[in-house]
Amino acid sequence: MKKILFTLTIILITAALVACGNDADDYNGYQAEASQPQPTPPQIVIHTQENPPGGTGTTDVTNDGATHDIAHPTREALLADLDILIWHFEHTFPHNGVIYRRFGVDFLQNAAVLRVFMESDDFVPTWRNFYEAVMNNFFFHQNITYPVAAMAINNATPLPQNMQAWIETGLPRIEPDETTPTLPPVEVAILEEGRIGYIKINDFELAGLGAAGNAARIVIDFIHEIADFEHLIIDIRDARGGTPNVWENVLIAPNLQGEITRYFHAFTLANTRNTNALYYLHRAMSGGSGIWQRIAQTDIRPIAEMPMLPYLDTAVAANFSQGFTFGRTIGPQMAQFGAAPFAGQIWLLIGKEIGDAAAMFADLMHYTDIAILAGQPVGGNTSMLVWAQSLHDMAVILPETNVMFFYNLVYTTDHLGRAVDEYVTRPHVYNMEGMDALETVLALIESGVDLLLLR
Repeated sequence: MKKILFTLTIILITAALVACGNDADDYNGYQAEASQPQPTPPQIVIHTQENPPGGTGTTDVTNDGATHDIAHPTREALLADLDILIWHFEHTFPHNGVIYRRFGVDFLQNAAVLRVFMESDDFVPTWRNFYEAVMNNFFFHQNITYPVAAMAINNATPLPQNMQAWIETGLPRIEPDETTPTLPPVEVAILEEGRIGYIKINDFELAGLGAAGNAARIVIDFIHEIADFEHLIIDIRDARGGTPNVWENVLIAPNLQGEITRYFHAFTLANTRNTNALYYLHRAMSGGSGIWQRIAQTDIRPIAEMPMLPYLDTAVAANFSQGFTFGRTIGPQMAQFGAAPFAGQIWLLIGKEIGDAAAMFADLMHYTDIAILAGQPVGGNTSMLVWAQSLHDMAVILPETNVMFFYNLVYTTDHLGRAVDEYVTRPHVYNMEGMDALETVLALIESGVDLLLLR
């Protein structure tokens, strides 16, 4: 529900911006009219089952003094849009198998059930009902722990007037129950004097070099302070998104003996939109900046020239046309801000809410084997790749409702061919019964367990 409310809020904000128009061009006109009596704000009427339209079955909307005859969408039009969406998911979405195997959710079966519902009298064909039916019964499922798709209104073309009316009056305004406290980027503490240090990372965004340097220095000074301690616990369970580079350079690079490259493979289905998305992803990574500043990358190649991967899903791979290999290289020379190694045992606390940059950080921590991971498997590993694909090619625009859907068109695997949103980063140690990750680690330390047995 939080995801749906968030999406609704984004659409409401977007629609409000569109409605504002070009304020700069009209500024003088608004100033001249400011002292004149203002008309009564128009009332927009949306017909529902409780408030059915009269006469011709159209809705009269007064908008800025103008009257429009507005028809509700027909059931046939909404079904046509749904069929277009289903076709795209069936032919261009490469992760159906991943979603089914990991979460037991079959999108195409859900879509078939949804279509039967929309054909029935239980479904009233309105804009809002279509939106909510698709979001609740197709994209979002309680078993899925990370967003599969995003939804927005297409502002490249004028909104249908009745959709605009629904936006202006039908969307709930979300008021938070309480103000969310602003956490510092990083917090440090000594949990047991002379023995256990604790670093809690709340933010991977760290906008700007100054913010990154300040946060890094807090951590580096703390590691120097606890240099003789036996254990360092790093907690990223509540971390926000961003890029993992700073924390990798501060907490991973100085603890490595040599350079390590973490390889991945990106594939695309034999479809124009997917091929374009793969091209844009490859081009964005070729710049060697941002998240992928430490990149090792091949050219896009035909599927026959890609490596033979033992765990690649053969049913999906049969439809692949192209791909490329990429990786992230890190070594001790990449340590920043005077970062120093920690001689004792490093622990990393992870959880199912982790994604984006924090998931990349957890994956590299696991791959380089400098920490024991504790907690729960992360939510998803590849959502950070979506930004690098062309928004135009990722979007499906439904012609009747003017709604846009976005989803990941590139199938990404690890070095063995396992889909990284299916074989996500898992902990070495799962939470003990009745304990969270931190309590579990503290209990293990207290027990004196042989750490080699935990890896």
